[in-house]
Amino acid sequence: MSDKDMEQVVGGVWYNKGSVKISWRLNYMQRVLQRMLALVVLMLVIMPVGAWAEKTDFKDSSYNFKKVKSVAVYEMDFSPIDMEEDSVQAKSMQAVYQDKLHTVKLPIVDEEMLLRKISLLSGQDMDLLYQSNPEEYEQVYWEKLPEVADVYITSEVKEYKSSKIFHPAYTSWERRTKYITVKDSDGNSRRVEIEYDEPVYHPEYYSTQFYVTVEFRAYDTKTGKEIFSRVDARDREDYEGKDMYARICANFAKDFAKLMK
Repeated sequence: MSDKDMEQVVGGVWYNKGSVKISWRLNYMQRVLQRMLALVVLMLVIMPVGAWAEKTDFKDSSYNFKKVKSVAVYEMDFSPIDMEEDSVQAKSMQAVYQDKLHTVKLPIVDEEMLLRKISLLSGQDMDLLYQSNPEEYEQVYWEKLPEVADVYITSEVKEYKSSKIFHPAYTSWERRTKYITVKDSDGNSRRVEIEYDEPVYHPEYYSTQFYVTVEFRAYDTKTGKEIFSRVDARDREDYEGKDMYARICANFAKDFAKLMK
C-alpha cells in the first residue's frame, strides 16, 4: 500500500479505499502482559481475605449409628468465648441450635425432659438431689442416662469474633471502549469502535472479617465412648457471624441425622 493510498487519523486508526483498520499503539503481547500484571496485583490485594472454611470430622467406623433411637442434646456452651448464658445473644444462638436440630427431626431428649425422666426412673427429684448431694446426683444421673437416651451430644462455641482488615490502595487496568468518527479517502464518514486500557485507582479501605468455630461431640451413653466429633471453623468478609453460626449448626444436624438413617 502506497503513502498516497494510506492516511493516519486520530486514535491510531488507519484507513484506505473504503476499509478501516485499527492499529494499536501497544502490540498484542504488551496488552496480554499488562492485563496479567493487573490481575496478579489484584489477587495479591484481595487474597488474604474473603471466605475460608475448614471442617474436621471423626467418626467411629465400628459404631452402629442406625440403632440410635434417642439423642440427649445439651445446650450450646458459650463459656470459651466468655458469653453469658443468660444474655440475649446467647439465648438467641441457643434457640438457633435447637431449631436446626428439630428441623432435621432428630429424636431429641432435651435437658429438661432428661432430668424429668431420670427423676421418674430413680424415684428422686434430681433438682433437689443436686442441691443436697451433688456426688450422688452425678452417680444417679450417669447410671440412669442410658435408659433415657442412646447417645448424648455436647457442643461449644470456641471462637466468635470479628476483626478489621486493611486493604491498601491499588491501581488496576480496565478495558474501555470508545467510538470515533473517521473519514476514508473518498470522504465518507465511518464510526469506528476502539478498545483501550485505562488505569483505575482504588482507594484504601477497611472491611470486617468474622470468625466462627464450633465443636460438636457425640458419645454412646452406655460406654461413654466418643463416636463422632466435628470442629467447624469458618471466616468470611463482611458477613454476619450469626449467619455463619446458623449454617454450622444446620450442617451438623443434617449430617448427624444422615448417620442414623
